[in-house]
Amino acid sequence: TGLMEKELYSDMDAFSIIVGVESPIESGSRDEIPEEIRSMESEGLVKVENILKASDSVALTVTSNPGEVFGRLNGLGSVERGIFDSRVEALNLGANGVVGAGDTRQTYDINGSGEVLAVLDTGVNPSHLDFQGRIADQKDFSGDGTGDAQGHGTHVSGTVLGDGSADGGYYPGISQEASLMSVKVLGDFGFGSSSDIQAGIEYAADNNASVISMSLGGGNTETRLTNYNDSVQYARERGSVVVAAAGNDNYYGTIGAPGSVPDIITVGAVTDFENMASFSSKGPEDVYYTIKPEVTAPGNLINSASYEYPSTNY
Repeated sequence: TGLMEKELYSDMDAFSIIVGVESPIESGSRDEIPEEIRSMESEGLVKVENILKASDSVALTVTSNPGEVFGRLNGLGSVERGIFDSRVEALNLGANGVVGAGDTRQTYDINGSGEVLAVLDTGVNPSHLDFQGRIADQKDFSGDGTGDAQGHGTHVSGTVLGDGSADGGYYPGISQEASLMSVKVLGDFGFGSSSDIQAGIEYAADNNASVISMSLGGGNTETRLTNYNDSVQYARERGSVVVAAAGNDNYYGTIGAPGSVPDIITVGAVTDFENMASFSSKGPEDVYYTIKPEVTAPGNLINSASYEYPSTNY
């Protein structure tokens, strides 16, 4: 109950857990979930939120009688482990200028054409002029629908691949001819769960995303890192590059998951003068002490696509 009292969880009327199961989950079918878990769902005690193939896990929201739920899970030989499904929130991300995107496009004729870039965030405003004709897919894991009522996802999508059309090309993103796969893993208030993030990573990889980008983060524990890393490895084996923001917690040793996962490319924030932004989280991550972040990019005072378009462009 202490977890429920923390600020990030104060508005929750139920809580979620991730349980690892003994039998491999290969297809993601509900038939692969232990029968006792399916029975508890039919009784209204839990709700199955996500089936995670990479880590052979099931994310459950405990909706009633937690004591009975945990008692029945503890008695299952088919359940190997369980962790709290941590809450994740939206973070900042960088943009064009200092990274030399314009020079790269001009010198090497690289503009993102033919690539699908997955943005795992709060969704996207699909009517924004900067994305027209380039939204390849929209998927919702939050339960709030694929649109963006919070704004962070549209802003990040514009940073990644907006073409600046809404203002004559003045505020372009990095890969202006890439296609967008918008995977909504954070709800309309900017929060989500670690299992939604893992499910989003696996979905993007299954649907041929070249790059999976996440500007979000939450708590860091060894078990959580292991679960995230399973999903990241799943994506890498299918050819996806996985990128995440370092975070906004300022101090050393404050990079949270998923940015703390060893095989994710973690991006810290710098100013337009290429100095470390005062708010940017710094490594090493505090479980395995991996050196993080690997790279930095502008992340302060970024102009990008607005979710309120057409009333506001940027």
